[in-house]
Amino acid sequence: MNAGIYTKLMIVCSLLAGSVAQSFGQNCPTVNTTNTFSGSYVTVNSGETYGLSGGNWSGGVSLNAGGTIYIAPGASLTVSYVNGNFDGKIINCGTLNINLYGNARNAELINYGTLTSNAIQNLTGSITNYGNLSIGQFTTNGAQLVNYKKMNLQNVSLQNTSVSNHDTLTANGGFYALNGGTIDNRVNAYMSLNNNNGNTELATTVENTGTMIIRKANSGSGISRKVNNYGVMKILDQVIISSSAYFTNDSLLEFVNINSVNMQGSALLQNNKRLNITSGDIALNSSGSQFVNNGMAKVSGAIKQNEAGSKVINNCRMFAESYFIGNGITENKGLIWVTGEFKVEGLPSEVKNDTTGFIRGTSFRNSGKITGYGSFYFTGNTNFNSAGVFSGSSASNPIMFFDASQTGSQIFDTYVQNNPPVNTIRPATMVPMDTTAYNCTPVLAIAGYPPSTALVYKQVCSNAPIQINLNDYVTPHTAVNAQPFTVQLNSAKLFDYYNNSNVTNNTSNLDIPNKGTFVLNQATGIITFTPSANFSQGEVKAQYIISNTAAGNPMPYPSNKTNITITIGSGYSAPIISVNQQ
Repeated sequence: MNAGIYTKLMIVCSLLAGSVAQSFGQNCPTVNTTNTFSGSYVTVNSGETYGLSGGNWSGGVSLNAGGTIYIAPGASLTVSYVNGNFDGKIINCGTLNINLYGNARNAELINYGTLTSNAIQNLTGSITNYGNLSIGQFTTNGAQLVNYKKMNLQNVSLQNTSVSNHDTLTANGGFYALNGGTIDNRVNAYMSLNNNNGNTELATTVENTGTMIIRKANSGSGISRKVNNYGVMKILDQVIISSSAYFTNDSLLEFVNINSVNMQGSALLQNNKRLNITSGDIALNSSGSQFVNNGMAKVSGAIKQNEAGSKVINNCRMFAESYFIGNGITENKGLIWVTGEFKVEGLPSEVKNDTTGFIRGTSFRNSGKITGYGSFYFTGNTNFNSAGVFSGSSASNPIMFFDASQTGSQIFDTYVQNNPPVNTIRPATMVPMDTTAYNCTPVLAIAGYPPSTALVYKQVCSNAPIQINLNDYVTPHTAVNAQPFTVQLNSAKLFDYYNNSNVTNNTSNLDIPNKGTFVLNQATGIITFTPSANFSQGEVKAQYIISNTAAGNPMPYPSNKTNITITIGSGYSAPIISVNQQ
């Protein structure tokens, strides 16, 4: 978060109230029916409920809006063909075989048993699955898909569709989520997209707090919207991170068997925990591309900046085979350790090294611009080309450059006498930092133009419901290119500070066992915390995240997680809170 962060403290006293818990029922319901299946064709009208209590039935069906079909446990129904509408509700507790081709279908399918289909096309309604579901071809437009058990999809094309997975969802043969919508893979859930065959395009918001496997995300625009990873995400074989993508990793993100992770347009990648790129490079190929590292980033190949205006910001640890700046700027407050060459080529290329910055490698070449402070450690050939600039920002706090295989008394093996380094010394000794010894102390950086978010602290005298208005704690980013930013209250989500496995993380309804429930009204930005009845003294800690957008720019820029602390009970003094960057 930028320097405009502020902190607010509120102390209130109020009265006791109860708590709220979240649960999902998965038992097959009992449904009262008005009609039974008979003959070879059935038309279900509004207000009618056709039931199949046992045995098998196969035939044609028309299902009008307001009509319901109920299939009891042990019963099997096959919809052989449809003439006319199919816009009502089906509740399946047995076995359902159904194919829906052609026209838009505003049906609501609720499956507790087994549902199989060769194809469901142009669904505009919804599917809720508590059982086992398999669809050979699946296309939607504005639909809703919720899975609580086992779902297997083939040849998937989703238009502006919301998907929420709470258990196991696999898709093969192509997965294309386009024109908005959301994919939400919940805590402890597993989602696999084209792990066996097919390509992937994600022009939709992706929220992952479980485990998500994505293969060949290089179709069309590849990944081109907001992606928030709070769980385990693996992307295999090929990927494009394109213009409107904002990729945030708060847990484990791996790119596997990909020659180059290509960042195009104004794509943003922010790593706050662990990022692994195996068998390949990461390349910033456009002027607006930005890679921010606040955690541990391991790249088996090279880190490359290939375009003026691209930016890498490192606040913690980076480890790679090599580092190349062909254009662009690297701002380093952390450790950059390469096993090969660190190369800054051409004056449009620049390294700004901070006091805590440590850059380490084998060989070094600079024909660009290096400024700032900190330390450089190299063991091989070091070349300061005559066209370059190597200038520390302070004579009293110079850059320390140590060549372990020094040529004579020179700082660099190769340099031009009429272009010496400025405010730069070679110390007598230097201990090379590694990823274990280096301590990441700088505050987190955030890619793009996030809102300012303040820490929330409230102290109450009793365990009464308490309200927090995010409008009092969130400020939009200052205007960029005369375009003002607006906070998107409906983007706010809540997290358990201590428990990454809390199944209500990354929602607007956070339940913390034995503490209480935080409920966020995404229309107003008001969070209501209702303590559990037995929580009368102590502390509860949550976090919130929220985004802002600018007019004409579809990309949402999220904040980092920001703490909410509530202390209940008399005798507590308010903590001393310093201004923190979140």
